[in-house]
Amino acid sequence: CHNALRDYVFKFASAAGMNPGKEVPDLLPDDPRRRLGDLFFASWPQGTPVAMDFAVTSPVQQRIVFEAAQRPLAAATAYEEHKLADRDTGERCLHFGLQIIPMHVESSGGWGKSAQKTLEVVVRTTAARTGKSVSATSVQFYSGLSIILMRANARSVLARASVDGDHHSAQVDR
Repeated sequence: CHNALRDYVFKFASAAGMNPGKEVPDLLPDDPRRRLGDLFFASWPQGTPVAMDFAVTSPVQQRIVFEAAQRPLAAATAYEEHKLADRDTGERCLHFGLQIIPMHVESSGGWGKSAQKTLEVVVRTTAARTGKSVSATSVQFYSGLSIILMRANARSVLARASVDGDHHSAQVDR
């Protein structure tokens, strides 16, 4: 799911002429072996280089489920905060003139706030490049992301299905 989401955003950003790179190494000079993000944009529309780090998280994890029941996007927000705080990643990136954007989505479909803002830039840039309306581009873009998540969730459920053991799995695979 992670790679499919990354590849889908890569495809849209490439079509918009945003020139993303995948899995670009050596983004942090003080830790060149560390892979920071899944997509890299040397020139983001605001002028700062951007690394996007994709992740899918579940709001029904035991450690977050209570908070997720109380506050929308709690799981995505908590994971964004963790990513930026881990090894001072957010601050270190800023020190080297790079912005890291956590592109975290909950398995139920809710994108974190930083991801929402970032995806909106991709949608608007794609719409401008293709001549389609922002609305039509947004529907196409988010529909594709939603389908990727739904497929991954379905695969996960089927992998854990225990109805009739292997017999059920064989019927589903046909």
